[in-house]
Amino acid sequence: MILSKLTLNTKGLAYRLSGVPSGCRIGGWTEEKNVNIPDATAAFLDGYFSTCRRSAKTYAAYKTDLRQLKEHVGPAESLGSITADTLEKWAQDMREHGYCAVSIRRKFATARVFFSYWVRKGAIENSPLWRIRL
Repeated sequence: MILSKLTLNTKGLAYRLSGVPSGCRIGGWTEEKNVNIPDATAAFLDGYFSTCRRSAKTYAAYKTDLRQLKEHVGPAESLGSITADTLEKWAQDMREHGYCAVSIRRKFATARVFFSYWVRKGAIENSPLWRIRL
């Protein structure tokens, strides 16, 4: 991460790390706002796929799965506010809309990588998927 911007706010100076969405905690440093799902999704897709070789089909599938997660929880939700109950409701909604079990598990595999990425980055303390067994 590179320190890329310095701004002045009511609390003094705020530093912005490049490649880190608003609200992320990096090594104990936290911006004022919680990161919302659209920002977290975009940063994940940029960050994860820049360091990990995956096919274009995998990228497209992850993007679709995360878009559907965002539609379920709402774009205003913060990354840290998503709970196991929220994700279980998402699975239930997919079952009600005719998704087969394999498709639901694949979407949850994407979500597992997504939340684990943000745990490693320090933006959230633990993944809500750690409490779900599929």
